Amino acid sequence: MSASLIRTVHVGSNAIEIHIFSGEVMESQKWTTTQISGGGGGGYSHNGTGFSSSAPVRSHTTTHDQIFVRAANGEERALELSDVHLAVRKGQWLTLFLAVKAGKNEGPYVAILNHNTGSMDWVAKAVNDSCGPMLYNLLIVLGVIAGVVGVLSAFSGGFGNFLTGAFWGGLGIGGILWIVRRRKAFKAEISTLTAQIKAQHGPASS
Repeated sequence: MSASLIRTVHVGSNAIEIHIFSGEVMESQKWTTTQISGGGGGGYSHNGTGFSSSAPVRSHTTTHDQIFVRAANGEERALELSDVHLAVRKGQWLTLFLAVKAGKNEGPYVAILNHNTGSMDWVAKAVNDSCGPMLYNLLIVLGVIAGVVGVLSAFSGGFGNFLTGAFWGGLGIGGILWIVRRRKAFKAEISTLTAQIKAQHGPASS
């Protein structure tokens, strides 16, 4: 069976179809990768004098999960996620949530419900991509910049600078809070479905 449409949610003016796929975990793998950047450096030397400098070494470790889920009718799905930190094992029953925007045929996995443990794991990037406005990452950056500019202007002296700072600071903070509210509303809509899904889409023995 393909993923089943269970509800259409509205975030702002966006209609998002929530599809689910439930099944047993047939295999689960977890591994990490580490990316290292920086290091090296440079300097200058002449007649025994000069200087040298070194760039700091930075590392970032990413946790990867790969799971294979088989529905009661034998259909299987495989998904690989990064930095979700799933706690699943073979034999457990999961429901995968997909968010499909209106007019699209496919969408990302946004959440995983573990029927055995009761835990709900969210795929942060997929949630943001699904419910955030277009170019939401850029909007967040601009919001932070506007907030910083606003604070600096407000404390640089003068009533005019204070008003300018208050405007830009309020604009930046308000924009970020607007995006956060959209994300919370989206997650709340999906969370309200868990009881229904546990009752109707759990393992056959439940």
